[in-house]
Amino acid sequence: MSTSQRPLSNRFDEAIEWLENGGKGESIATAARTCGITEHLQIQALCTKIRRRKKAQARSTPVKQGAPPLLTKEERLTVVQYIRDQASRSSIGATKDMLRNAINCLRRAKGKHKVSKSWFTTWVKPQPELHTIKSKPITRNRVAMYSLEDLRKWFDDEYAVALRDGNYGPTETRNCDSNT
Repeated sequence: MSTSQRPLSNRFDEAIEWLENGGKGESIATAARTCGITEHLQIQALCTKIRRRKKAQARSTPVKQGAPPLLTKEERLTVVQYIRDQASRSSIGATKDMLRNAINCLRRAKGKHKVSKSWFTTWVKPQPELHTIKSKPITRNRVAMYSLEDLRKWFDDEYAVALRDGNYGPTETRNCDSNT
């Protein structure tokens, strides 16, 4: 059977095999002519098939994604526990600077260099246990200004008494940090 009488799919496979094995560095057009593919549309179809095959191989090949991680799994869990502790001890929780300093402290204990701000930013985002909240400065001031004891005292001495003794509705209710 002559080259042009064989099925086109077989000729495509032969051209691809020829390129991969014997025809390294040769063009697709040369591989096509060698295997009896002469029409322009058939050569384009061969190019498409080769391109799709390369994409499929690229997907199946594991991609190395940069440098190895700077934190081990145990260090990452330690950082998450630190954040939980900070959230339970203070009403603000751990700030980004506190978290980055904690990571640097762990790394310094092992004699390693500090992490950069850009590394820290890209590390925080995909962590499933972590999320950040950007609070307004007034919120931070309010939280820092009052302790739990201050709030209890205000509630017992002013708010509860006012609600008990007066006929107050929602418009007459005051915040603990207002003076009126």
